[in-house]
Amino acid sequence: NIAVNITPTDVVELLHQSIAEYADRLEAGRLIPMVNAPADKVVIPADGRLLWRIYDNLLSNICKYSMPDTRVYFDVALSEVQVQITVKNISREVLNISANELKERFVRGDSARHTEGSGLGLSIAESLTQLQGGSFHLFLDGDLFKAVLVFSRLTAEPEPVEEPVVEPVAEPDTLVEVKPEIAVIDSMTDRQAWRTDMPGSP
Repeated sequence: NIAVNITPTDVVELLHQSIAEYADRLEAGRLIPMVNAPADKVVIPADGRLLWRIYDNLLSNICKYSMPDTRVYFDVALSEVQVQITVKNISREVLNISANELKERFVRGDSARHTEGSGLGLSIAESLTQLQGGSFHLFLDGDLFKAVLVFSRLTAEPEPVEEPVVEPVAEPDTLVEVKPEIAVIDSMTDRQAWRTDMPGSP
């Protein structure tokens, strides 16, 4: 039994790390990796260890069986609920068997050979994908080999927006009425003094 520890895993970051680990072997096989993936994180519920083993098996087969001087494509596509990882390469040998036969253990692309070959790695990759709740598909078109992995997508939930706290204004215990002061001029002398104090008065 294989222990599975499902955590949020960035498939793009792990893909770049895996390709970097195989840089020397890809260069030795005169293979050019082409990655088409979003710049942002693409997160799925997966076990990073097991996803690494899937990439490792696929890259190992690519280095063993790809035609030299060809490109190898790694595409990551998104929908609202799923992530699709597609790996494509051109086989060095003629793929004269079906995709299902190619996944069987101890089978090479050439059906005349029955020694351990790509089938073992592909069978393991399929099992590990299914253990993580994903699906694994193979497609053959002439010399074109294509593996497609499909996983559920994790999307970041928006952080809750805190409502501003409005402190209540305390009502005063008593209301004090403030009346404006009005000067009352009662006598003629007061009127004359008031007029004299005014600016511009004669």
